[in-house]
Amino acid sequence: MMNPQLRVNPFAILNVTTRDTRERILDAAEAAGLSGDPTAAQDARSVLTNPRKRLEAEMTWLPGVAPSKARAYALSNGVSIDELPELPALPRGNLIADLLASEAYDGADKLRRVLRALLQVEDHVDLAAVTRSINEDREISRFPPVSDQGAVEAAYTTVRKRWVRSAMSALDHVPTQTLLDAMHTLFDESTQNGLADDFADAYQLQVAGFLDRQSEQAKMLCEKMLSLGAKPQALNPLIDALAELLITWERVARPIQVNLASRGMAEPKSHQLGRLVRETAVDLFNTHGRLEEAKRINGIIDKFFAAIPELAAQANEDAERLAELDAELAEKAQAERRFNDEIRYSAEIGTLFRKRIDIDATRLTFDGVSVQLGNAQAVRWGATRKSVNGIPTGTDYVVSVRDAQHSLVIQFGNGAIFENLVPRLWRTAGVAVLLTFLSRLMEGQSLNVGAARVTDSSIAFSYNKGWGRREDTELNWSDCQVWSENGNFCISHRENKKMQVQLSYRDIENVHVLEHMVRGTFKNGSGQLSDCLAG
Repeated sequence: MMNPQLRVNPFAILNVTTRDTRERILDAAEAAGLSGDPTAAQDARSVLTNPRKRLEAEMTWLPGVAPSKARAYALSNGVSIDELPELPALPRGNLIADLLASEAYDGADKLRRVLRALLQVEDHVDLAAVTRSINEDREISRFPPVSDQGAVEAAYTTVRKRWVRSAMSALDHVPTQTLLDAMHTLFDESTQNGLADDFADAYQLQVAGFLDRQSEQAKMLCEKMLSLGAKPQALNPLIDALAELLITWERVARPIQVNLASRGMAEPKSHQLGRLVRETAVDLFNTHGRLEEAKRINGIIDKFFAAIPELAAQANEDAERLAELDAELAEKAQAERRFNDEIRYSAEIGTLFRKRIDIDATRLTFDGVSVQLGNAQAVRWGATRKSVNGIPTGTDYVVSVRDAQHSLVIQFGNGAIFENLVPRLWRTAGVAVLLTFLSRLMEGQSLNVGAARVTDSSIAFSYNKGWGRREDTELNWSDCQVWSENGNFCISHRENKKMQVQLSYRDIENVHVLEHMVRGTFKNGSGQLSDCLAG
């Protein structure tokens, strides 16, 4: 096939060489005008006879190649790339550019080979040597020599733009898969240089629209994931779709990513998309606790954004943090299993009609009715010894717990069941009520426990002053003392024990919880119930 850029060069139009004189050029222009396109011949004559305009024609021709050989290359219907290594770099680049613009490429390997050969030319172009070759021919043709090296550099910039246009033309005329197969490895294998930068910039403009559309699709997938975060069964298909989209994204964008990374920059569209995908993984974990899905998405980032150093480093950090979270959750799950094993207990009470008691870390069930222990609002338990004529006849035990929906009151006479049930009830429902109380106290609220009104810093109650008179009082916790007596939790003024309130463990809800807070507060020397767990 013909070499189009060389065929439209003024030297080819007039069929002259770089060593022909002005007179020869004028004669050739007249002859070309009579036998062909007079306008093209006139324009070519104008270029080649003007020393300043002539430089660009010389640079886009084959400087440093013998005139006869240059003409043979220009007229050739097919130059093999294997013939070119012996030529100087600049004419070699011009011939490769013509190959790209004129040949059809049906295979990625051949296309990649020619593109790589063009990119490698850049490292061997010696503009000083090019200037010498041009001036040697100008001396023979009696044109003034080129003395402005800046003009040579400007002309070379034009040459490089033509090379890039030829490469883009080749990419425009190959199947998409051939293009992607060629480009996916080209920049990984090629030397990064100014021409490669120009090539990557042109390619970036060419695929910008496609990447914008892909980015919008990825954004919609991420938004849908977040909207369905509470439905884990819906997430994996969306993550699969995102991974499929990013396979194509990476193949299209990787040449740009690699080139810009070599220039100390990040490809902006990939960087923006990578951040969006990472934020989706973070939000899925933070908002919905979806650790496994966050790990999958982070793996996608690590795979498809590896050429962007910032995202790759962030993916590594996230992977480490996710591994830590995975270990923490595994440890937490193991601790929860151990806790549930420790809490789990079952027993039966009654003789004729037996009723079953079951407790685990989440619920207490008695006679088919369950209370959620984590949502418990009140607990109480206690024992009453029975006797007849002073002779002990046994002990009645009661255990009670309630949440917002149900209340259980379990009465029985088996001390072993009581001893097993109470510690388990405290570690579950008791702790839940305790934490609720502390939260309310820290918010400035008061609590009612039997006849007492409790705040963070005080307790108010009515006491018997004597002779049938009762009086209301409020004591700071720092002025109180406490003790247990006859199944009651007793609270009084330190110096006036008549100022006291007695709260039955067995009959009044949450007395055990109040006692735990008060004794904890006294132990650490604080006057605030909310500090009962400190120290």
